[in-house]
Amino acid sequence: MGPQNAVVGDSSPIDLPETVVDNTELVREKSMAKFSKSKEYQILKDHLEMRIEFFKTRYPNGDPIAAEKDLTKLTQNWIVANLVIGEFKAILDAYENANEAVKDAARRQNS
Repeated sequence: MGPQNAVVGDSSPIDLPETVVDNTELVREKSMAKFSKSKEYQILKDHLEMRIEFFKTRYPNGDPIAAEKDLTKLTQNWIVANLVIGEFKAILDAYENANEAVKDAARRQNS
């Protein structure tokens, strides 16, 4: 047993840190994990991934980004496109993280 004010605290050096998940949060994550295995989620995921690819090469109106000559307009639109892409990825990541949290909670419960 180490000192209380140590970086690791009083845990054994071979113990792995554990996260405590609130039951309300776990119920929400279980719901998200269940939805992420559905056909509807796969349709949503495919659509978001298609939109991500679209925004990597085109403006929202469909004009190709590569054809843009005005550097100011290109920069402004690129910033907006990256924000939209980031939000789409955050949605997908939230469901993926929910799956992982549910798996981790199940492992902790079984051990």
